[in-house]
Amino acid sequence: FAVVIVRMSYHHIVYDGIDTNRYQAVYLTNDNVYFGRVHILINGDIFLTDVFRVQATSATNSTEQNSDSTSTNAATTTSDDNSSGIRLIKPGKELHSPDDTMLIRRSNVLFIENLQVDGKVTQAILDYHKQDDAN
Repeated sequence: FAVVIVRMSYHHIVYDGIDTNRYQAVYLTNDNVYFGRVHILINGDIFLTDVFRVQATSATNSTEQNSDSTSTNAATTTSDDNSSGIRLIKPGKELHSPDDTMLIRRSNVLFIENLQVDGKVTQAILDYHKQDDAN
């Protein structure tokens, strides 16, 4: 009986506020932000797939980091309206070799936002996948 309850709690549900056709930003209580596809589990926890984390870069560092992006498994986009940008890091190259999914406890989530399809973060993710598919 307990096994059935545990298995059922890890099925995801569709929440009207989450647009499953888009990427989401998940803001955590520890000031971290992750991007990916959100799936809400029955128990309210968040299962995030196609995970990226963000790292701020300066214009000087952005050029250097772009040359590294294939070796560090990163997608980079820069802002047109200022000299800084963002760098999206794909998990997997760290010492602990994480998988491309995250289970986030509901109590650790401040809020979730759907990202615009033509937004800079979404475009950086799509560009990463195009580059990855080409390799």
